Amino acid sequence: STGQTGLFRFTGQGGVAAGVRRIEAVTGPEAYAGVQRVDRELAGLADVLKSRPEHLARKIDQLLEERARLEARVEEMVASGGSSALTGEERLDIGGVAVTVAETGSEDRKEIGQVADRFRESNSRAVLVLFSSAGRGAIHTAVTDDLVQGGKHAGALVKRIAEVSGGRGGGRPAFASAGAGDPDRLGEARAAVPGIVEAWLADGN
Repeated sequence: STGQTGLFRFTGQGGVAAGVRRIEAVTGPEAYAGVQRVDRELAGLADVLKSRPEHLARKIDQLLEERARLEARVEEMVASGGSSALTGEERLDIGGVAVTVAETGSEDRKEIGQVADRFRESNSRAVLVLFSSAGRGAIHTAVTDDLVQGGKHAGALVKRIAEVSGGRGGGRPAFASAGAGDPDRLGEARAAVPGIVEAWLADGN
């Protein structure tokens, strides 16, 4: 009787004749073994994705969204010639230090870090201040090696700028980032950059 089959687990289906399909399944101990194999595979996937089995669907959705965002970013970079485009660029000379203030549409800290590295490699006695309105908003500062050797710290600078918008942050002497606090006040923070950089240069850090 069907009661003797116990657990009944489908394994596949196929056509055997016109209008006729065959359903294949396993029952009894083999069905339970199949369920255990699936459980082990789910547990292995959850471990790889740093999640729990019951949260795998949500985790996969997040990864797909991130992939779509990165693909869109790659297309944007290709369209702009393969580099992270900066807008609203302004160059200042403050106390003999070349200060570049600009905006970026990227919220990828690794990508912005690469922009900062290229800036530092191609300049001396220079400071880069980047404002990003993407996501929750952010501020990034980069300081060339000669200024770092003179005791200047990008983390101290970005902290002062971020305070204008109610944000905070820090980082390495050569590169640092901070949250915007209130993104609507990024314009105010940018306007304050010349005075903040001048005071930062005059101080010990």
